[in-house]
Amino acid sequence: MSLLHITAMAIRPRVTITLDEEIHNELIKIAGEQERTPANLAAYIVTKAIKEKNKENPQKEEVL
Repeated sequence: MSLLHITAMAIRPRVTITLDEEIHNELIKIAGEQERTPANLAAYIVTKAIKEKNKENPQKEEVL
């Protein structure tokens, strides 16, 4: 990968969340089953939830 390609990539903001241990364990389990990282699965779940919310409330400005 060239330096030009690296600098052209989009910067993705990061967030930190705190989960109950049971939820954290389930996240790790499901992520492993889907061969993804827990962070990637969490990002997918949050993105999907926001998109579904936007579909339910089309009159409001969409975030995604």
